[in-house]
Amino acid sequence: MTDSNVIDLFAAFSTNKKAEKDGVETTLPGCGDTKFLIARAGNATYKRLLNGLYKRHRAVIDSKGEAAEAKSDAILAEVYAKSILLGWTGTLAYKGKQVPYSYEVAHELLSLNDFRAVVETVSQDFNTFKSETEADDLKN
Repeated sequence: MTDSNVIDLFAAFSTNKKAEKDGVETTLPGCGDTKFLIARAGNATYKRLLNGLYKRHRAVIDSKGEAAEAKSDAILAEVYAKSILLGWTGTLAYKGKQVPYSYEVAHELLSLNDFRAVVETVSQDFNTFKSETEADDLKN
């Protein structure tokens, strides 16, 4: 391309589909040097789990009260623990104790609304999953 005003939309917006599903190692704002394995929000597992749990608990969620809010938070923590926060490496402390990755610990951490919001922000940012090269996309 010779026109300097033309943007290559593929280069600007293509993402690594494998990384979106399997996750990328990244640090999270406010979470020290620990590397978290984060998959992209809205991946197929996320959609399937969220849809299933919403249908199962629809009556409570539709009630719009405190119980609905609590159930919604619980569902999001479960869905994120199973489909978005897939692991971590490095030292992570929770309530004063070092904890290795497990689904149970991830679920408990994601029950903290502000931590879940940080994970959510990173998992929704396409820059987290942006393709490094066209070769990445050709492999996927």
